[in-house]
Amino acid sequence: MSSLVAWIGVDQRGPSSAYIATDSRISWSSGDKISAKWDHGRKVFGGRHSPELFGYVGDVLSQSMILGQISDLPTSNSQSITFESIDQRFEDVGKLIESSIKPLSTPHTGDAKIIHVIRIAEGMETRFACQSIEWMKNKWIRTRVNIPTSSEIIVACGSGAEHVLSWKMRWNSSMGHPTSRAIFSAFCDSIEADSDKFSGGFPQLYSLHRKGGARPIGVFYNGQSSILGLNISEGILPSLDLDWRNPLFERCDRLGNLLKGTQRHSKPMELRNSGQASEPSRPFFES
Repeated sequence: MSSLVAWIGVDQRGPSSAYIATDSRISWSSGDKISAKWDHGRKVFGGRHSPELFGYVGDVLSQSMILGQISDLPTSNSQSITFESIDQRFEDVGKLIESSIKPLSTPHTGDAKIIHVIRIAEGMETRFACQSIEWMKNKWIRTRVNIPTSSEIIVACGSGAEHVLSWKMRWNSSMGHPTSRAIFSAFCDSIEADSDKFSGGFPQLYSLHRKGGARPIGVFYNGQSSILGLNISEGILPSLDLDWRNPLFERCDRLGNLLKGTQRHSKPMELRNSGQASEPSRPFFES
């Protein structure tokens, strides 16, 4: 079923960013046994013309298709990419998802959960909101999810959620307080530890900030460059204009080199030899 975590970043001025991270594993199973797996499946999406994020766990085919369609839809003719009403946007998206998947017969649709995060207003007026849209036991369940007032997880779900939360508690214990980098580092550690057989591959990451639309973020992970689950380490698409992060949430380029002036982070000593993801290898140099 995989792993997903959504969180909010809060600075001294208030809510500043929201993120969704997922793993990249798609698996086929018979009972509790995995018969095949593919570690490059896309699970997180951002509005091309709108300030919203989507991620899913569970049934792959229907969720990945409909979220790809919704995230590409234009929302208005206005140059301003904001939503005026949380309730209205949640209702519109919920109805689109439910009506699109409804024609599928039950044998072709497994349990699934979609996490939908949106931004209302821009700049210092920014607010974020989140809903869960879940298909379970042949019916849809829509739930509003509370947004924390500090940098913290909004929701973690999927078969690997308990492992993500366990690593997050260890990071918080070591650092003394939650941060965006601790959440993402904990997520990467949970994937690397291989505790959940349905979670694996590259971490995927999408973000929303106070202004502008959703932004995909490339991840330099285990010495390889990836974007939305796709390995681009073999010289493919070298000119991608993207933000990049490593598992410590440090800003870097697609080759893992730290950007000039970026704040360096380090893994707490007590987490370095516990079977989790190691620190990024450091022939890193500032570029």
